[in-house]
Order: sequence, then C-alpha cells, then structure tokens
Amino acid sequence: MSALSLTGLDATRAAAETDLAEVGGEVVSLDRFEVEGRSDQPYGASLAASAQKGSVALIDTPQSVQVIPEALIEDQGARTLADALRNVAGVMPGGYYENWDYYRIRGFDAAFATFVDGLRGGNGMSDELFALEQVEILKGPASSLFGQGPLGGLVNLVSKRPRAKPFLELGYTAGSEAFSEVTIDANRPLLSGERLLGRFTAVFRNKNSFVDQADSQRLHLAPSLSWRISDSTTITVLGKLSEYDITHAMPLPAKGTVLPNPNGPIPLNRFVGEPGTSRGEESSRAFGYELAHRFSDVLTLRQNLRYDHYEQRWTLMFYPGYLGDDGRTLYRYPYNYWQTWHDFAVDTRLEADVRAGGLRHQVAAGIDVFRKDLSGLGQTIDLSDLSAYVPLDLYAPAYGAAPLPELQPPYSVAEDGRTAGFYLHDHVTLPANVTATVGGRYDFTKQDGVKQEAFTPRAGVTWRFRPDASLYATYSESFDPQGTRMTTASGTPVDPERGRNWEAGLKTTAADGRLTATAAVYQLTRQNVATADPLHPGSYTLAGEQRSRGFEFDGRFAVTPSWDLVLAYAYTDAVITADNTLPVGDRTQNVPRHSGSVWSNYTFRRGALEGFGVGIGARCYSDQAGDLPNTFTLPAYALAELALSYAAGPVRVQVNVTNLFDRTYYAGAYNALYVLPGQPRTIRAGVTWSF
Repeated sequence: MSALSLTGLDATRAAAETDLAEVGGEVVSLDRFEVEGRSDQPYGASLAASAQKGSVALIDTPQSVQVIPEALIEDQGARTLADALRNVAGVMPGGYYENWDYYRIRGFDAAFATFVDGLRGGNGMSDELFALEQVEILKGPASSLFGQGPLGGLVNLVSKRPRAKPFLELGYTAGSEAFSEVTIDANRPLLSGERLLGRFTAVFRNKNSFVDQADSQRLHLAPSLSWRISDSTTITVLGKLSEYDITHAMPLPAKGTVLPNPNGPIPLNRFVGEPGTSRGEESSRAFGYELAHRFSDVLTLRQNLRYDHYEQRWTLMFYPGYLGDDGRTLYRYPYNYWQTWHDFAVDTRLEADVRAGGLRHQVAAGIDVFRKDLSGLGQTIDLSDLSAYVPLDLYAPAYGAAPLPELQPPYSVAEDGRTAGFYLHDHVTLPANVTATVGGRYDFTKQDGVKQEAFTPRAGVTWRFRPDASLYATYSESFDPQGTRMTTASGTPVDPERGRNWEAGLKTTAADGRLTATAAVYQLTRQNVATADPLHPGSYTLAGEQRSRGFEFDGRFAVTPSWDLVLAYAYTDAVITADNTLPVGDRTQNVPRHSGSVWSNYTFRRGALEGFGVGIGARCYSDQAGDLPNTFTLPAYALAELALSYAAGPVRVQVNVTNLFDRTYYAGAYNALYVLPGQPRTIRAGVTWSF
C-alpha cells in the first residue's frame, strides 16, 4: 500500500512542500512535487504534523485526530472556525457572542486553547479561515505535548505557506446582509531553483448582522517567505496583520426566546445596545518562523517561534444586567474596556528516527516557552446601584430615551504569565504490527508571581491488524491552571485543574486510502474544579468534579473521483459528578447528547454538465443545557445547506446557502440573560479567477 499525504488541496493546485508518504507502515520523506487538478481524496489526510510534533501516521497514533482540509472549507463556503468545526464529531461550535470562536470538545470548553502553527496563541478572537491551509483537532488531553490546556482537546490552525508553483487567485463574494468580500492569494518563487518562495494572502470583508444595528469589517493580511538555505536547512517566515471593527450583537434573555414570556417572543433581530455605541475594535500583529535543520537521515532539529501583539478597544458595550419583573424591560450596564497583550512562544525540539534493540524508535524531545503580558483599563457603573442601570423595552425599544449614567473611574487590569515545559515522547514499533507511544511533560508555570508545577504522562498502544486498519487504546492526563483570582480560605491560589482520559478506538484507511474513518469511545474525568467554599464566603475549594463519556465516529469517503462524503456522529454524556453548589447530575452547558453532520459533494467531470458541482449537507443537535445549574435548555435543531459551483478554465463560480429552510435555533447560552439566536438563512455567491 502506498498513500501520499495530499492534505489541504484545492481545485487548482496541491501543496508543493516536502511531504511524507506511508510505505509498508513506515513514514518516509518525499521530494517536492506538484499535482495539477483535484486530488482523488481531497478531504482526506494521513498526517497532522503540526499538531502531533512529529511524523507518525494518523493510523498509528493512539488518539483521535481529525484534519479539516482547505478543499472542504472552500466547498462549504466556510468563513469562521465554527463553520469548519461542524464537520468533526464531538466538537460543538457556537457560543453566546457573535464574532468569537467559541467551541467545546468532548463536553468541555476549549476555545481559549486554540493553537496556531503548533504554538499557543488562541484568545477567543475570531481567526481568519481564508488564511489557513487546514484545521487540526486533537481530541482528549494534549498536555503531555503542549502543556497546560483543557481536558477535552485542542484545535491547531495551520497557516498558508509558500509553494513552489506560481499562482494568483482573486476572489469576490457578495450575499445576504450586505456581505461583501475581496480575497487575494498570490504565490511565486522569488529566486531560481525554488530556494526562496513568497506568498501573500489578503481578505477584506464587510457584512451586516441579522441583528439590527450590528455589523463588522475585517482586513487581514498574511505575507510569508520560505527560504531553503541548504539541502538540509529551511526556514519559513510567517506574518500577520489583522484589523477587525465590530458593532456587537449582544445575546437576549431566555424568557422570550427559549422560555415563555407573557409579552410574547422577543424579536430575534433585536439590538440591545445603543445605536452608535457597542463598538469593538480589535487589532493584531504577528511575526514568527519555522526552522528545520536535518543533521542526518535520523536526526532533525525544529524550532517554531512567534510573537503576537493584540489590542482590544470596546466602547460603551451594553451588557444585560437583569430583566425587570414585567418581563420586557432589560436593565443594561454600559462598559468600556481597553486592553493590550503580548504573547511570545517558542518550541525547540529534536526528532530522531532510530533503531535500537531491534526496534524502531520515533522520538521527539524538546522544550517550549510561553510568555503573556496583559494590561488593560475597564470602566463601568456602580453595579450595586440598580438605579444606575439603563432600561430598554425589548418589545418597543426607544433608543436614547434613558440618560447615560456617570461611569466609575477606570480600574486597571494586569496579568503576567510564564510557562516552560520539557517533553519527551517515543513511538516504538514492536513485533506483530504493534506500536507503543509513551511520554510525558513537566511544566513550570508562573502567573502574577504564583508558581505551580505539573507532570502529565501519556501512554498508548496501537495494533495494525491489517495494512489499512488499526485498533488503539490510550491513557493521558491534563492540567490547567485556574489563575490567581480564586483563592482558598488560607488566601493561596487554588491548584490547577487536573484531568484523566481513557480512550479506545478503531481507525481505517480502506479502499486504497479513499475511506478514512475513526471510531472512538472515551471517558474524561475533570478534577480539582474550583467551587464556592460553603464555610468561607468568597473562598474556593477544589471539591468539584465533572465527567464526560461518549462515542464518536468521523468518516471521509471519496466514493468516486467525483463524489466526496463526510460523516460525523457523537454521543456525549457530560455531567457534574461532585460540587458544593451545583446539583450532581446536571449537564455541562452547550453540549448536546447527540450531534451529527453529513456533507456530500459531487463534481461532474464529463458530459454536458462537466464543471458543475453540487454539495448538500445537514447537521443535527439534540437539546442542550443553557446554564449551570440547569434551569433551561436550548431546543434541538437541524439545519441544511446547499452549494452549487461551476468551474471553466481559470474561473470558478460558487453559490452557498446555509440554514436552507430558515430554521429558528439558538447557537449557545451562558445564563438566563445570555442566549444567542442562530444565523437565519444566508445566501452568498462568489467568483474566483485563477492565473
């Protein structure tokens, strides 16, 4: 069996980097290559190197790892990370604010653990999907490789990189809610011999929200350079500049949306801010590089580094404070917030592929360092003074009728975080087609002067019982510091959360690699959850525990060279198992017990309809708990989508319709005042010119 890794292909080109192939169960290096046209497995993937810190084939990895390639993102017309993540079982995108990347993995929040090119970098701000080659999802704890993070898993975003073949793509898309978007993707060799390559991607997007008064504008620029210094040394430099201006569409109360209200349903397009306010400005700058030096056929040094600078400026955001007894008057508090933070991350590792004692060892050993400095100013009213809240009639709003209260003097916010971790992992090939993965990581963290340490192990075994199928079982742990604001009765910050994961599964790459699938069962236990101390008000104890059990199936099938199919299903039972204040048995928020999606794309390759493509999809979710403790639920829903395309020569035209039947649904909730209505039917049409 021989299967090339052709992840992230689009309709006109394939990756032109040094790639890997799986030959006889081993992963070997391939020379640079070019492929014209669409791959026979455009949605498939055999590797997720950035997210795994190595080149072990996915079928031999004792963990559920999924890859969303560029081809699938393009076919679905996805614009947000939530759009892409809907293709993965056990990942529930959506939250209680628009324009933020909220998602949960296997029942637990994971949005603030997003990685970019293998380095910590997520902060909840919306990432630009057009600038990505693929999205990688690791399910279950990843602390043994990446350090502190949530128990459910992590998402790694892989930026577009220079390619050997020159191309230029220009795109324009327009659609519902005054949507307008211009995209540029330009790539070319800058020196002969493909030693220096350059790429530049750009997006300008303007759109309104379905909520009155709300809109957003984004400018995103991403230049990159790849320099092959020698036959054994390469460096890729990645940059980013992003400006994002938003008038926020705030959530609505549960009463009048998912709960009855004597005044009737609240219009879902209701704006609860004040016209001309509720404005957010976000900007980010990033610079980094990926360096690889091959000492020999068995030893390679890699170093990834990135510096990020973020700024947020929120002006007169009107947040829900409380709902009046009449059920129609929402009392809001205005809020100003300005913050700046700097992130610095560097990961340095050695990768060795050696034979010792008659066994093959694929070893990764390294150290990574992360530093975060944040400073900010906040300003709001005296929240204890109910008369200072600004009323708004949700059914007959009279904006500007109530005078704005005097805001309190600004207060300052500062955070200083440091993390250093040492990790060692060995993937050992044993007799009888068995491989074992063992390793661990030791972390030192320091936040606002408070030091904490943790060791997180990982052990797993994989049996490839046939060349295209394997069984695996694994155990792994996580840790996640809870900050310095929650303290025990003695005044010391609470210890980090700890997590344990038991998992087993089946993987296959059958039908000559055209079918890739993973089925997994797991149990996650989240421990050391901080809960209110009943004996010492204002203090916390670590009496909380939560558990998630489930089954997942992810499948990609290139049925024919023209027909691609993506399937996902998850059963997730995530509940409170111990707590001082929350009822045992309550479900974790925004997590459906049953969820699933299907996407089918067919492209006509001959005959009168040659060049036409049709994509249809659906996603379904059972009801979800809207808050903790559970007092209301978000109803179950099912959504359909449609894509139509036509490609002729250098031109491709595409129409995408989401929420095809215009269903009413709710994307997420935080509490009884924060329920976010879902996006109604959206139609977008675009054209792309390729040169």
